[in-house]
Amino acid sequence: MSSETPSPPERPEQQGLTVADYLEILRRRKWELIWPAVLLFSIVAVVAAVLPNKYTSMARILVEHAEIPDEFVRTTVLAGTRQQLGATT
Repeated sequence: MSSETPSPPERPEQQGLTVADYLEILRRRKWELIWPAVLLFSIVAVVAAVLPNKYTSMARILVEHAEIPDEFVRTTVLAGTRQQLGATT
């Protein structure tokens, strides 16, 4: 006598779910899927509308003197560095 329990014989209807079965499950449970999605979207929309618009940015500009001799490249900029930086703000 073996210690294994006999498995029930497989019937064709127990072979697994088909695509049609999954579609039927989705059709029957559609409101159980739609309501949580609508509720979550509504909560996110309200929170996004209520939160203040606050943006913060910071930048650091590194200004170095040109390392190319003036004999090779003539500058076309006549303004000083401070004037150039003042023009960007």
